[in-house]
Amino acid sequence: LGWWGRRGLTYHIVDCSETLRARQAELLADWPAVSWHEEVGPALKAAGGEALIFSNEFVDAFPCARYAREADGSWREIGVGWEEAKGNLAETLLPMGHGSIDQDVLGSSVFDPSAEFGSGQRVEWHHSYAEWLRGLGQRWTAGALLTIDYGDLCPALYHRRPGGTLRAYYQHRRCAGQEVYLRPGRQDLTADVNFTDLIRWGASLGMPFESLCTQAEFLERWLLSRYVRRRGRDPAFVFLTAADGAGSAFKVLEQRRGQTLPSTQKAP
Repeated sequence: LGWWGRRGLTYHIVDCSETLRARQAELLADWPAVSWHEEVGPALKAAGGEALIFSNEFVDAFPCARYAREADGSWREIGVGWEEAKGNLAETLLPMGHGSIDQDVLGSSVFDPSAEFGSGQRVEWHHSYAEWLRGLGQRWTAGALLTIDYGDLCPALYHRRPGGTLRAYYQHRRCAGQEVYLRPGRQDLTADVNFTDLIRWGASLGMPFESLCTQAEFLERWLLSRYVRRRGRDPAFVFLTAADGAGSAFKVLEQRRGQTLPSTQKAP
């Protein structure tokens, strides 16, 4: 933004980690227009409801529900229970709408008939993020929302992925299938983001779609020309824009609130 561009802005950092907030305060000690919050609500209140909000790998941190498609086209929720005899966690299929999810929560595009999933297909639904987004809309009055995360539109997200996108990482090793239920509390669990859902949820909550692109396209569009010129010599830039890696796996979604600009793309 440059010195002049920063003059009229206050930077609100939302971080629930006390350790990270302390480290950030050290790094930004020379910048008076910075404040910290444990939740987004107080940050928006301090900003008067008007804010440019951005996040990186935020949505995928929310819990998701998982579903499996039956041969007759219906869906069953994948639950997890404890098998006393075997001493481990095991899956169990539950009927849709059995009460584990608030029925008022925004629905998912994975259940659209047009998706044409085959029997046995597994999908994820980040219903908890939908709830968070609805809460955001009650506090946020104007600005832009920039969401950076790994994922894709539906149904392309599940192309050649009959088991869905849920996986675990343990000691830098990728684990999938039944192995995700091993070592509870000692491995990271994650699932890709369904950007079709984010776009639809935002539109229904008064946060219309503005644009969606890959991380590589976003960086090449907005980075200063001096950085783009040296991209072949900068390992970080090469990694972030790799066509077969982070450059295409990560997507950048822009949504707006309040006064909007004419969209350059058609919403999925």
